[in-house]
Amino acid sequence: MAKYKLSVLAKAHDWLPNLQKHWETVRCVDCHSSYEPPNLSHNILPRDATVKKCEECHSKNSILMTKLFKHEKAQSRQKYGFINGTILSDAYVIGTTRNIYLDFMSLVIFGIVIVFLLIHIFLRWYFRPTKFPIKENNHNE
Repeated sequence: MAKYKLSVLAKAHDWLPNLQKHWETVRCVDCHSSYEPPNLSHNILPRDATVKKCEECHSKNSILMTKLFKHEKAQSRQKYGFINGTILSDAYVIGTTRNIYLDFMSLVIFGIVIVFLLIHIFLRWYFRPTKFPIKENNHNE
């Protein structure tokens, strides 16, 4: 933070345990803006109204889930696209998390089955019993 001349900012936040980790994972607006609709992140709070209790963020029903989770979901949509970003965010939907090796192996097995099926059809046709022999036309004149 010293290279940005933000020592005042660091001093104001020195009460936070593991300050660097907080700055890496939480945005400023997550603590310094309102949690009341309609303008959640646009209503910057005064200094005395900001989040300062660990339990407000580090609990089961965290206030961060209303902001940071939405932000991370939006980031995921930007990174993976709308569908994958939505589907891959802490959810499992059958068929969406595919394994390319299993896909490849299933195609190989399917191809082998088709090849053996064609070989079987050909051999059945080639070695078929001649139920209807071709009669030679012996024209006795």
